[in-house]
Amino acid sequence: LVGPHRVEGGWWASGQSGGTGAPQSHPQVATRDYWIALTERGAALWIFQTRLAAEAGHWFLHGHFA
Repeated sequence: LVGPHRVEGGWWASGQSGGTGAPQSHPQVATRDYWIALTERGAALWIFQTRLAAEAGHWFLHGHFA
């Protein structure tokens, strides 16, 4: 129905621990295209597709509308 709405970021990861207790010097950047889509039964979903080469082609459900 609507999209894509492109979101690129990584600012939330700066200064957080990478599992070793040390702050990350290079936060991981998320690059996604968000869409609002309808299922065959008419339910509205908020889905996204990652845009990084290693993850191309994968779709994820972010949420649904009541």
